Amino acid sequence: MSTAQRASASQTVASGPADEAAALRVFDALAPVAAMTPVDLANHGRFDTERIVAAVPAARRSDGADLLRAMRRLSTDTIPATRAMGIVASAALGVTPANVPERAFDEVWTEMRRMLSGSNITAVGPLTLDRGDRFEVDLMMRQMEMAADSGLPVIVAPGGADAAARFWELLRLVTRLGVSQHVAIVVDHAARLDAALDTGAHIILVVGASGIRAGRAAALVASLPAHSLSRIMLASGTGGVDVLAVHRVGLHLRRAGLDAEVVASLLYGCASSFHDQPRRRWRLPDRRRSARVREAGAGEAVSH
Repeated sequence: MSTAQRASASQTVASGPADEAAALRVFDALAPVAAMTPVDLANHGRFDTERIVAAVPAARRSDGADLLRAMRRLSTDTIPATRAMGIVASAALGVTPANVPERAFDEVWTEMRRMLSGSNITAVGPLTLDRGDRFEVDLMMRQMEMAADSGLPVIVAPGGADAAARFWELLRLVTRLGVSQHVAIVVDHAARLDAALDTGAHIILVVGASGIRAGRAAALVASLPAHSLSRIMLASGTGGVDVLAVHRVGLHLRRAGLDAEVVASLLYGCASSFHDQPRRRWRLPDRRRSARVREAGAGEAVSH
């Protein structure tokens, strides 16, 4: 989002669009809440964002303690500040290649496992592949194991300079592991949606400034078969603050005449089902199969 757009979104918005959007219940499935100003949060509430999921900001950490502080701030600062604005907030916790601490990394795992038991943590992630090497696959697998033990779903996303290549490697890895029912794949390009749906995983479709434009996203979703729509949730993404991203898609879908129940499911219901599912431990593949994936790295994750 440009500086001008950000300034516009951070001001009181004209009453027309607000009146039109008044009946939309929104669950923003992944957003840069920690980067939002109080005005951003107030505008989220004004446009009927009822729930939102925050993630740890991606930044290189000097040591494990630094990363743990960032994780704790979600619970002690970000979530309470969001709830003070009348929005129910929860968080996804995860370690990505971009925020792996340079030292004292081992201490993260014990504390993170404890933090995952908190009621305001509803997913592990977003977990990313930046290069797709064995270290990154092992990092992702370790956290998938923690999620499985904690009964939490996992959010995964491509990353790095060559996100397109990482996207396909990520799909192969999810397919090879056979855990798609417990995974949501972040999709921020229209051309990638069908392939992600083919894995059987849930989809976090990033719209607005961080992803697919609202009108394009609405047309894309409206063209999908009904059985696919039950696995799609909408998010403004973590690439920049775009308060109205999900709302705009809802308005486009409403104007296109999409069934009201389908619109409600896309804007709220699917994300609620994913993040509110009862905590039941789930299983990764047997150790030998998991070890083969780890050893191969993402690029060969589906080789036989």
